[in-house]
Amino acid sequence: MIAYEGKEPYVFASYSHKDTDRVLRLITLLKQKMCRIWYDDGLTPGESWNDDIARHLVGCSQFLVFISPHSVVSKYVLSEINYALAKNKNILPVILSKTTLPPGLEMMLSTIQFLDVSDIDDVNKSVGMIAESLNASVFSVAKAPFLEDLGYAFYMHTRDVDRKNTGKCCAATVFCRDEHENEVELFDLQRLGAYDASYNLSSVEPVKDYFYTGKIQGIYQINIVGRFSLEYPLYGPDVDVLLIFILRIPRHGAPTLKLVDYQYVNAFASLDYEDEEDPDTLGEKGWSTQIKEYLEKILCK
Repeated sequence: MIAYEGKEPYVFASYSHKDTDRVLRLITLLKQKMCRIWYDDGLTPGESWNDDIARHLVGCSQFLVFISPHSVVSKYVLSEINYALAKNKNILPVILSKTTLPPGLEMMLSTIQFLDVSDIDDVNKSVGMIAESLNASVFSVAKAPFLEDLGYAFYMHTRDVDRKNTGKCCAATVFCRDEHENEVELFDLQRLGAYDASYNLSSVEPVKDYFYTGKIQGIYQINIVGRFSLEYPLYGPDVDVLLIFILRIPRHGAPTLKLVDYQYVNAFASLDYEDEEDPDTLGEKGWSTQIKEYLEKILCK
């Protein structure tokens, strides 16, 4: 799971690494709600570690600290809280489990409203409460549709996928909402095995017929660029693929989205890449076939 790195407003998450399993579960679900969130994964080496944390804390729009018996005695968490207060950050303390605050910490946070999820067994409910307490600015705009027509609003939701997950994990979802806020999922785009896949909306255009004087309603061509790159220590061609979809909004029934074609836009190395000095390097059969088989399978649906 990738921590947010960018210039848009984001949340800084502070927690004890002894609470990692529970906190990362909450962070994962927040990210699925399109929350931009940075957290320390403990992978930054050497002396740059403190500088990296301080830089991200200074840049954040909101400071989220998970309160537990472990975190209130963690010198790292206490340092981050102190720094957040010094930088006048908007602080949201979330109580993970019943905790007695040390007097000094209680005094520091005495004017701040806590959110208590310690008695809630439903993790999705906890995440919903946290999301509602965060600033709207730290969420990528799932609320802003890329298209509105015939009573429907259409959205594309992208997410980071942990490299430990399989190719079945979705990296992007296209969905729509009707006038009554009912939601229908139209298409999932996956992370692909060894490849890290990211997807970006390229264009949305109504289908036109220049010999027809009226407007053709409810049919659009939607182009999405898929970027497929191999994760270290694997190496081979990185490939950009243009995915061409047709969206149909019928007068009766739910909208449909179908992949009708794909084209390679850019390959940063030859698709039949093979290193003669390393016989274990896979050629086209190993790398590009994986992408082709995935796309061809979608086309045949």
